[in-house]
Amino acid sequence: MHSAKRHSWFLSAALEAYCERLCGECNIYLKEKLGGLLDKADYDFIERSIKGSHGADTKHITGLFSLVGIPCITYESIGGQKNSPAGIRKELRAMASVRNRIAHGAKSTVSEGRVFYWRNFVFRFADKLEDITGNHLAKRTNTNPPWQ
Repeated sequence: MHSAKRHSWFLSAALEAYCERLCGECNIYLKEKLGGLLDKADYDFIERSIKGSHGADTKHITGLFSLVGIPCITYESIGGQKNSPAGIRKELRAMASVRNRIAHGAKSTVSEGRVFYWRNFVFRFADKLEDITGNHLAKRTNTNPPWQ
């Protein structure tokens, strides 16, 4: 496999795993701080749903975080000088699409420049996503989660 394809596949997989892990951390944090609000079965359902999830496009990420009470990740909050909300959704869709084509053996080309751009995009996205989830949890529990 061409190195740019391999790297783009890895970046998309890493973003997916990161989102799932952060959502799982949110679930654990809420369980510790607000444990009495939901039954154990509800927390277990959320945990199973996170483990069974797949993909890192906008629909998947929004659905994942809605499980822990963050109903819509606002891409306006994640955006900045380099990306509009529509640009963020476009990049997430493009990364997921390339990853799926590579994983299923379909023909796909990715430039090295695109891979470098996605690498920086993933770092910025992850930082902003941590801020958004941390701020939301701090408002719900009146304490900052460990990653803030």
